Amino acid sequence: VLRYSSMSNSKLEVDQLEDSLERVVKKQKTTFVKTLKYIDGLLAEVNKCKFIIASTGSSSMDTSEGLTNNNDETQPSNSNNNNSSSSSSSGPSESLSDEDKAQISGALGRLKEKLVTSKIGAKITDEHKELHAPISKLGKVIDKSFRGDLEKASKLDEFDHRIINQVISQHLYRQGLFEVGDTFSRSLAGVDLDEMERLKVPFKEMYSILQAMEKRDLRPAIAWAHNSRQKLAETASTLEFKLHKLEFITLMSSGQQSLALTYARQHFTEFATDHMHENQHLMSSLIYAHRLRPHHHLPLLHLLHRP
Repeated sequence: VLRYSSMSNSKLEVDQLEDSLERVVKKQKTTFVKTLKYIDGLLAEVNKCKFIIASTGSSSMDTSEGLTNNNDETQPSNSNNNNSSSSSSSGPSESLSDEDKAQISGALGRLKEKLVTSKIGAKITDEHKELHAPISKLGKVIDKSFRGDLEKASKLDEFDHRIINQVISQHLYRQGLFEVGDTFSRSLAGVDLDEMERLKVPFKEMYSILQAMEKRDLRPAIAWAHNSRQKLAETASTLEFKLHKLEFITLMSSGQQSLALTYARQHFTEFATDHMHENQHLMSSLIYAHRLRPHHHLPLLHLLHRP
């Protein structure tokens, strides 16, 4: 019942979110269309007034030029020069008649009146206010639908105690606490001890390899790498070659050059294709083996990560 109620509430919240988002999208489109309509109407009125002013001015200039040309034909050249100079010095506003000035003033007055009465700025502001309202509601719906409550993200199912106990046992074995892990496993009811024993095997092998390496014995590690060659190849790992290389260096640095040479002949040949250059360097180092300083003070894991 609780699960069905939770699913119903989640579906209802998602539906509300979707509806709010659709309202915002529709309102945004409507606001965009209306705003463009208001602006286009304003531009049309401005262009209309601009056309009236331009046409009135051009007609006045044409009339003025016609009168000037007629006067030029009837007056002497001296008089013509004086008139042309006085004509050129007069501005375009002086050529406008009172009727033209009244017409232009009327056009500007009508433009101003339309701008005031249309209230385009107020309409655009109101449209954006109406758009802001659903956007604000959408934000509230999002905050309500996606709460930062961890309980909302958790399932109502109970934890599987068997899996939890297995994770705890695996952690103890991974840390090398085998006795503690065995004690914990035996204290659990209904636990398959054989399964826990199988779970412990790879970790025991790992710690036995580490203990052998602390004693400068690489044979368990090399044996594991050889048995896991396929898995190492899938990850392009060169661990097996590095272990053989480390064993060779260990023998050579301890003064056992003949054993190192025998070891190289036995194991380096199978890595000749992929590690030819390194093999050549290792074999050449036998010439200077007497100059090498012992590395007994260095841990093997440190030498393993050296180039």
